[in-house]
Amino acid sequence: MKMIPASVLEFKSSAEKRVFEMLAQISFGPADVALHSLNIGEHSYKRWGEIDFLLITRRGILALEVKGGRVACRNGLWEYTNRDGKITRKRESPASQAASAYFALEKNYLLPRFRKDFEGVPSGWALLFESIDRVVTLGKSTLPELPDQITGYRADCQGHNTLKVAISGFMDHWKSKNRGERDYVSDALISEIVAYLRPNFEKVPPLNSQLKEFDEELCTLSDEQIRRMDELQENDRISVLGGAGTGKTFLAMASARYDAAAGSSVLLVTRSPFLAHFLTAHDLPEAIRVCCLEDLEAEILANGRRDVLVVDEGQDLCQSNTLDLLGSAVVGGLEQGRWRWFGDPNNQVSSAFPFEDFAYEYIREHSVVRRLKDNIRNAPPIVESLVSISDCDLGTPRSRGIGSEVKFLNVDSDLEIPARTAATVARIVSGDTAVSRSDIGILTPDGTMISALLDALKAANIRAEKLSERALSGQRRDCALVASAQDFKGLERPVIVVAGLGECKNERMLKHATYAAFSRANHTLFVVCTGEQAKALARLEHEQQKKRLGAVG
Repeated sequence: MKMIPASVLEFKSSAEKRVFEMLAQISFGPADVALHSLNIGEHSYKRWGEIDFLLITRRGILALEVKGGRVACRNGLWEYTNRDGKITRKRESPASQAASAYFALEKNYLLPRFRKDFEGVPSGWALLFESIDRVVTLGKSTLPELPDQITGYRADCQGHNTLKVAISGFMDHWKSKNRGERDYVSDALISEIVAYLRPNFEKVPPLNSQLKEFDEELCTLSDEQIRRMDELQENDRISVLGGAGTGKTFLAMASARYDAAAGSSVLLVTRSPFLAHFLTAHDLPEAIRVCCLEDLEAEILANGRRDVLVVDEGQDLCQSNTLDLLGSAVVGGLEQGRWRWFGDPNNQVSSAFPFEDFAYEYIREHSVVRRLKDNIRNAPPIVESLVSISDCDLGTPRSRGIGSEVKFLNVDSDLEIPARTAATVARIVSGDTAVSRSDIGILTPDGTMISALLDALKAANIRAEKLSERALSGQRRDCALVASAQDFKGLERPVIVVAGLGECKNERMLKHATYAAFSRANHTLFVVCTGEQAKALARLEHEQQKKRLGAVG
């Protein structure tokens, strides 16, 4: 059945996540829908109610309450223990919770809006104890609050087939209670109910005001960043792993400043010359030097070894010969020296350079390893889109993500991409609520389309320039920036327009193209691509979903 929303970044429990994935594989009819976490604003005795899953299917309508972990009832008080050992106590039984939510939905929403069509529709509620066996022994004891006709247990949640059987049983029970003649729900009524309970709409503040609010949020240090800063100072050798958007470059620069303030000489190394130049332009203390890998040997010859080595975008530097060179840049080498290595564990798609597992393991074995789990750069819709396509770990977005969804704009051929991109940018930078040109980055999978893009932007009277050291020097210039996604690594913009996905001949190339480009956007992402490229993305997303469901099954 169709899940709304189609994917969820964070579930309240692992039980809810597993049920979500199984429901996505169950169907009673072509129009079936499951609404996840449906909030009920009007409730008889609660300020706010919630239904874990509302199934709106051809068989009927079912409010499904899901409970995971350990369940106990002592002296009328219900206890729920999660996997971390945290105990939640409630006087309301799970059956009462499900029933009250259902009746609130029926009384305040379904009957007033669909009274004529809803009357006689099989409908009710049910419970799933996903992690435990039956509460009472069949034939020996009874529990009226949890009748078997509307209660499922672990055996019913072994896979989507067993769950479908259980849900069919729940539906049969409510059909038997049905006093009307109707024994199914029409596809048209399903669509009307879904549109009423969870309508599609988009009413948001103007983009420029959203960007300002989002930028203020990004400037606030997260608790995780503060903890990692303490660990960076306490350890001589530390590896910090995090997906795109988790703030690795920020921490790399901050740790370099701390070590310099303590009297150490610091060398920060990255592969990208553009990122190295961008970091150098940040008014660094004299004790800090930044260089790209290409200039590292000359830097060592000119200035000798440094007290501290900081490596950013370390997944691009995972080659044995590169590690040898890095070791010669710090006092004590990589085995005894003081260094910080910041890298992306999604190396299979994050790096366009040879990646040696041996080099990666060497770094991990000789350092304290820490992970970054908060995504501080990307709005939730961007993270969700990337995860669904690449199946990578980008961390959990801490922002409210006011931004619009990722928007795909299709063209018939690659030749149309520059003009469509220019038209998209023109719309963003025009009007009373225009976005500054300096907030926009335009990325291509390689450098072959950059000239055509610059020409199209110029024809549309949009000031733009190619990524260069000059463009990254000092104060941000009032120009949209055009670059290949690879050259833009380590950089970011509030708004990113991706101009094509290139000739992605295999799954890895397509994942790399999307990961490299999509992850550069803070807030808003437009993707201009051909119909074939859009289909390739859809196929990849479908394959990733099948793999996730297969792993669960």
